[in-house]
Amino acid sequence: LGMTVQGHDSTLPVTVEDIAYHTRAVRRGAPNSLLLADLPFMAYATPEQTFANAAIVMRAGANMVKLEGGAWLADTVR
Repeated sequence: LGMTVQGHDSTLPVTVEDIAYHTRAVRRGAPNSLLLADLPFMAYATPEQTFANAAIVMRAGANMVKLEGGAWLADTVR
């Protein structure tokens, strides 16, 4: 999204609002599909932030939310 659609040099500038906007668009075009959306960089620094941002993306139409991280993220995922 950040590089291919928005023309950025990286994906870092992508916001939760950007993801939610595009998730809504995909959901409208594919109402019966399983839809996975990523949380962008720094959108899950704390468990509270993770839950709030995941809820935004899920309200936009995502069935699943993907996080990238290691052991430091395990408690949040649980």
